[in-house]
Amino acid sequence: MLRNRPDVRSAEATFAAAVAQVGVAEAEMYPSISLTGTTARVSGVDSWSFGPTLTLPVLNQGALRASRDVKQSQARQAEIDWRATVVSAVEDVQVAQSNLEQYRLRAAALDKAARSYEKALDLALENYRGGAITLLDLLDTDRLTAAARISAAAATNDAAQAWASLKLSIGAGAAVVGE
Repeated sequence: MLRNRPDVRSAEATFAAAVAQVGVAEAEMYPSISLTGTTARVSGVDSWSFGPTLTLPVLNQGALRASRDVKQSQARQAEIDWRATVVSAVEDVQVAQSNLEQYRLRAAALDKAARSYEKALDLALENYRGGAITLLDLLDTDRLTAAARISAAAATNDAAQAWASLKLSIGAGAAVVGE
């Protein structure tokens, strides 16, 4: 799930490249054979040459080992950076999940409160029609009902924003290259 995040993909690619460089540095320590060839046309005469080249890195083994050790250290650092990125991504997801859960609970509680205020408004309207309360009391109940509805709507909006934050933290919608 976290591999969709661009920061995790980038850190993983950097780590893989650093590990590959260790392999390259290790390979440079061993003999190698290469085949080369050339063709040429000089004064209307075609000529060509072909032959192997053998490279024996005997005299520079110290420098090659040092280069390999540097590449290994860089690979270790890239691994540490990758792990730190993954830990940070996991933390982001956990925080976003927790926030979403809390906002949803809050929205549900405020929605329930708004429904209770609506019932209270219905009862207040019946009491007003029966002459048990004044118009001022009815209007006050109506104002409280409207405030409860607004609070419930704001909480629902907060929950939707928390959901979007969660989707962003898991990398939803990020283009996955090469899969």
